[in-house]
Amino acid sequence: MNRIILFTFLLSVVLPSAARQRQCFDRGWQFTLDDKMTLQHSQADEVELFVNGKSQGVRSKTAASPYHVMWRVVFEPGEVTVVARKGGAEVRRQTIRTADHPARLRLSVDYKGEHLTFITVEVVDEQSRLCPWADNPIYFESDGAQILATDNGCQTSMERFTAPQRKAFFGRCMVVVRGTGTLKARSIGLDSAEMEIF
Repeated sequence: MNRIILFTFLLSVVLPSAARQRQCFDRGWQFTLDDKMTLQHSQADEVELFVNGKSQGVRSKTAASPYHVMWRVVFEPGEVTVVARKGGAEVRRQTIRTADHPARLRLSVDYKGEHLTFITVEVVDEQSRLCPWADNPIYFESDGAQILATDNGCQTSMERFTAPQRKAFFGRCMVVVRGTGTLKARSIGLDSAEMEIF
């Protein structure tokens, strides 16, 4: 049975923030049934989709569908590129790629408040691509800062919010700390990560 991916692209009148663009594309080119990826660009006329360099055709706005264009494509590992055009000129291009096996952890500050710091933890491959199906348990320890909570967005998780460990959910989880110090994250079989919190 062929694995079919449904791609929907939104041709909008508002250019999204970098965070929203990342949210739309950072899962990468992975198989899920009826997967939907969104590209937004200000007043694009048409979008062309490429799977591993092969064009899947050009879709344009119509009176019946002035904001969305769509393809159904067979999944194959590699990369997907979308090209948005206006008046025949390219106005935006974006590529997403299939992630390899999980290799390491990556830490980044999501929010820094007066007393609390929210840190996003991601499971990534050797090329730093998010591994969206990773569900590795991640263990935290800190030299100085107090670990207050962990979470991963999974509504069915039975893990305690105050526990210093959390399974990744779609390749991610979050840890909340208070104060300053060094936060360390580790997971069996993955390269660990650490971050100085100021």
